[in-house]
Amino acid sequence: VSTEQAIGWDPITGEVTKSITTDPTFSSKLSETILAYTNSAYSTMGAKSVDPSNKNMLTAPLKTTVLAGNIIQGSDGQLKEGEFYKMIAGTKTTWRQSIPKRVFDNTTNSYITQSMSVPDWKPFKTYVFNGDVNDANWKETGEPTLFNKRNLITETKSVGNRFSASKLGYDQQYTLCSASDAKYAEFTFSSFEDQETVASGLVHFGGEVTKGDLRRSTAIPHTGKYSAKVPGGTIGPGYYSKGLTVGRSYRASVWVHIGSSDNAALVVALNGTVNGAAIPPKTILKSNPSNITVGEWILMTITIDVPFNYVSGSGPIDLSVYLQNSGVDAYFDDFMFRPVDAVIQGNVIDETTGRVLATLDNQNFATKYEYDKSGKLYKVCVESPVDGLKLRTKYTYNFKRPVN
Repeated sequence: VSTEQAIGWDPITGEVTKSITTDPTFSSKLSETILAYTNSAYSTMGAKSVDPSNKNMLTAPLKTTVLAGNIIQGSDGQLKEGEFYKMIAGTKTTWRQSIPKRVFDNTTNSYITQSMSVPDWKPFKTYVFNGDVNDANWKETGEPTLFNKRNLITETKSVGNRFSASKLGYDQQYTLCSASDAKYAEFTFSSFEDQETVASGLVHFGGEVTKGDLRRSTAIPHTGKYSAKVPGGTIGPGYYSKGLTVGRSYRASVWVHIGSSDNAALVVALNGTVNGAAIPPKTILKSNPSNITVGEWILMTITIDVPFNYVSGSGPIDLSVYLQNSGVDAYFDDFMFRPVDAVIQGNVIDETTGRVLATLDNQNFATKYEYDKSGKLYKVCVESPVDGLKLRTKYTYNFKRPVN
């Protein structure tokens, strides 16, 4: 039977920082954690009882190591450190007080990434032991690369320079959409459910989608409770961003109601140049025969390539994906933009209960969830271009009556 004996403690919290684990053959491992606040670079993470301006982040780790070796059992029966000759594991975390933050810039009327100071320390880069006892040479495993307005991590970079990100909506309470193998600026999703005031008198949808004032309750939303109503002769909600990857393909899609104008359109435009020339925008109309009809909704999709010789413009916006309408009123729902080779999921949430009403997959097809009056899930339906909206699972709940 393996045993563990603590041999080191933090003087403030009393937490174990050093211990020996040994098996019956007296092979042993020495585990040690160095807390960040004990390092002079992070001294302000220390106890408020020492300095009221400190952050009291007393359990935040700087480095952990595991060494293999042997132990000595003293005459009193207690285990003592023997010779620990080989490091077999380790991790290191660095910290920072200035973070890249996603904010809306009212001056340029666009979302930008800005370095901002935060009151507490935030994790920066993480490293893992790779055979070299010098932690300066350990392998970097990842880092948070972007934070939202609530200082929550929204984008991370892992080994191989691969990114994953998520966007929060519904007053930053729930995940609106998430994507792997994509940067934060490379994707979005909006079911036109949640609204956010980004500046005085300016309302957007979650996911950095504009014109949140066009949310309208309808009897037939594609998912959720709302859709976006775009009157004739107007530009509807859109996603305007910068930070696409050259040589990558992207796909925009949206559902439009069958009763909308045939001129209801989805438009994608790159605002940079190729060989000094502007790139014509791509547009697809509701009347396009390549569209997919499921019930009373029509899916419009555009794929656009960003050439390797694409040159980004100097302004804050490099991509424009938006809805427009030149006919009678048009109703749109479930607006998505993503890299073709990324994996994305959009979420439609009941803002009152927090329940998931639907999820949207890579192709923007829905899985819908229905609940009974007590809030239990009782029906799951899946949408496809072949079967339409089809029941996949139905739940029944049976409760045993108590015996008198």
